[in-house]
Amino acid sequence: MFKTYQVVTQKDSLTETLKNDSNFKNIFDSMTKHSMDCYFFISNFQSKNFASQMFQFDTAQKIRDYTKVFRDLEAQLTGTQIKVTTVSLLKITPAIEEINLDSKLKLLKVRDTLPPKSRCLPGTRHATIGRIMNWMVEGEKPIFWLFGVAGSGKSSLMGTLHNMFVDMSFESRLAAFIRFDRNDYKDASMFIRTLAYELARFDHRLGQAIADELTKNKKIVDVTELSTQLDRLILEPLRKHAQDLQNEGSIVIIVDGLDECTR
Repeated sequence: MFKTYQVVTQKDSLTETLKNDSNFKNIFDSMTKHSMDCYFFISNFQSKNFASQMFQFDTAQKIRDYTKVFRDLEAQLTGTQIKVTTVSLLKITPAIEEINLDSKLKLLKVRDTLPPKSRCLPGTRHATIGRIMNWMVEGEKPIFWLFGVAGSGKSSLMGTLHNMFVDMSFESRLAAFIRFDRNDYKDASMFIRTLAYELARFDHRLGQAIADELTKNKKIVDVTELSTQLDRLILEPLRKHAQDLQNEGSIVIIVDGLDECTR
């Protein structure tokens, strides 16, 4: 009882926090109640003379009952602490894994990508958008190459598609949107690393595979041969999880302004 009473009457910040926590409140309330009951029982017992104590046939049983109650309460407190700690760990584990992944992806040395440049006017380009959407759904050919003279609206189409995928809940399949610009984002050597970063952020399995490669070979980001980077950072992770990814639907990667990048 004294151990339980000490727990209940502690005034440190942790105990006060636990007392107000919904997981622990009932346990602390029960501890307080039984501690007071036991206190009055002991006081009443000590106030009786020896002869009257001898006729208290239920005294031993009451002591056993109180002992069991306090042991059960202690076990409940410990068990609840373990459960709450476990739940808390389960909640923060994804955040820790996210931080760990981010720290590894920093090795890619990427910069922020550009958002869509523009979008089509409402009610326009329906035929072209329909062709692109059909290509994506059918999934027979891996690349849809959209070309045209400068100012023909290619970037507007890409911006419209980007927004459509997001607005129509296709966001989960839009793995990357990369837009080159001859003034703000034109370094072709950044392309593979940026794509690897976007894929890693898109799917945790790809992210782990890319992070593992970066851990094994930190110098891969400095390799001048983009084909080597492509194989190690993009193709190998995709091959590793190809079956699962195919079962979940097409992955969409939009690259806009490819003609504006330089080596």
